[in-house]
Amino acid sequence: LVHLELFHAENNHLFGPIPATFCNLTNIVDVSLSFNQINGSIPKEIGKLIHLSNLSLRSNALSGKIPSALLQK
Repeated sequence: LVHLELFHAENNHLFGPIPATFCNLTNIVDVSLSFNQINGSIPKEIGKLIHLSNLSLRSNALSGKIPSALLQK
């Protein structure tokens, strides 16, 4: 999965936190996990995703602050 660039899993009843290991997908450009039951906070390691240009997490149960690395993109 190291070369994965696009990951869309909307409306799939996914639950639980976003694992920090998700941030090992260093070539990812576009991620959509909207309309699931994802909870917890966005991992700070998401700042390692230097190619990420689109991140959609709407309609989940996330909490906490948006990592500053995402605000700088």
